[in-house]
Amino acid sequence: MWCMRYESKHQYFKSVAQTVGNFINIAQTLSTRHQMLQCYLFSDKQVLQEELELPSYGKSVCLTSLPVPVQQCLCYASPTLWSVKEVTTASCKFQVGACVVVDFTSDGDPVFIEIQHILQPHQGHVDIVGKLLIPVAFNCTYFCYEVRCSGWAHFHPGFEKDCSLLWAYEVNGCRYISLIYYMPPWSCSD
Repeated sequence: MWCMRYESKHQYFKSVAQTVGNFINIAQTLSTRHQMLQCYLFSDKQVLQEELELPSYGKSVCLTSLPVPVQQCLCYASPTLWSVKEVTTASCKFQVGACVVVDFTSDGDPVFIEIQHILQPHQGHVDIVGKLLIPVAFNCTYFCYEVRCSGWAHFHPGFEKDCSLLWAYEVNGCRYISLIYYMPPWSCSD
């Protein structure tokens, strides 16, 4: 185990404490200063980029070639769309085949969309279309949600509850999705 990164982080706190010289509530002072530094560092344009990054490869698809439920989800004036397999927007990456949390049930369980299509009808606009996966039960053995398909849905990047890419897997004919970390529904308010 290499401890130099810990020593480097500790050096920051020692230098702030020495510079401030106020030891009445040193824990609050250090945590506030550190949080302000992190906000400054993360506000850089490379960290919180708003622009849309589409890959240079993709294909042009006709709206009528998509499944009828997908056509009903979308309403475009243009009959041709640009279809890609992945997109990055607002520092969140979306990929065909992955699942994303888009909402919560009344019980606080996450609702997922398994991404099937990433479509760009015109410059600067992206629609993500996929199958809506509703949780049936929480499986304590696998520590994941058992889900079932509930039709098609779409969303625009930025309207998801969490942009972590999750992957559905199948065991004994049932589909499951495991969360990377716990997401309480109240923490993802719009």
